[in-house]
Amino acid sequence: MTTPGPIFILGIMPRSGTNWLRDLLLCHPDCYAAKVHEDFLLANSHLLMRFGASLYRTWPEKWRAQEQVGPQERLQALLGDALLGFIGQEQEARPGDGDPSSRPGRRLVTKTPSTTNLEFCFNFFPRSQLIILVRDGRAVVESIVRGFSWDYETAIRRWDSAAREILRFLAGSGTDRRRTILVRYEDLYSAPRTELERVLAFLNLDPASYDFGRALGIPIRGSSITGDEPVTTGPDSSPLHRADSWDHWRHERFNRVAGESLKALGYQPMANGKRSPFTSVAHWFHDARWSAPRKLLSVGFLLKRALGRSDPDFKDARSVYYVRERQAVVRPPEQGAPRATPE
Repeated sequence: MTTPGPIFILGIMPRSGTNWLRDLLLCHPDCYAAKVHEDFLLANSHLLMRFGASLYRTWPEKWRAQEQVGPQERLQALLGDALLGFIGQEQEARPGDGDPSSRPGRRLVTKTPSTTNLEFCFNFFPRSQLIILVRDGRAVVESIVRGFSWDYETAIRRWDSAAREILRFLAGSGTDRRRTILVRYEDLYSAPRTELERVLAFLNLDPASYDFGRALGIPIRGSSITGDEPVTTGPDSSPLHRADSWDHWRHERFNRVAGESLKALGYQPMANGKRSPFTSVAHWFHDARWSAPRKLLSVGFLLKRALGRSDPDFKDARSVYYVRERQAVVRPPEQGAPRATPE
């Protein structure tokens, strides 16, 4: 009853619930986790796309390379298989192995709290099924501001950008759309069994084998970066009420930047009340403060590129989470202090 191929979970942003959804899927005996907790396989896939296109352009037409080795799609799928093996594909079960966790046919579950390069998912992983997890942008923004110390404007705009990328992808048709399911965090939280049954049916995983008792008792975990601690309960920490403390201006600012994306994903914006005469000026100021530095950076990048000094913009966990690594400070030994000798 199981469809072969890996299961990809892509969250709209950090703090969208990818840890929890991954834990829920792993309650099925036909699923197992990747060795790398968050893979970011797609985040830099545009570089592989560029590499493949450049490689094929390098070969003269008279070599008929495409007839010999196949089209670029074959290269992309082979690169995808290599990436899956790299992050920890499960070994084949040995004959007579009594461990049910090592039986063949189990499916890799991998997740990333980012939709960067979502459009290339099925280029590299054509046998995969994709779960896109979205969450109310206001709750995501508030959670990120609290957990990662982002500023509100950055968080709102990045949520809107990711939402637009998801909506463009879902607007497509064909095989890619049929292998994709959209899951709203709020639906999973409010009616977990119903939503899990829908997801299992999409993945063609036998619901009779799923451990609903264990799944419904799993705590909702926090960020992978902040330690995977279970989220505490209480009126202020409820996942559905993260932004309840927002004032009218913050809601209005969110609506201006990301209101259309919010509605398109099925969420209801807070209605704008009476506007003060200074509201338009405040919005203009925030828009200008956001766009001006980025325009300057774009001009600088184009100049560097024209001079041949630009490097590929690799995406990693630091660019997603804004986490800065602390470098250890090594102090020289004081004069006269005995030096440690190796044991």
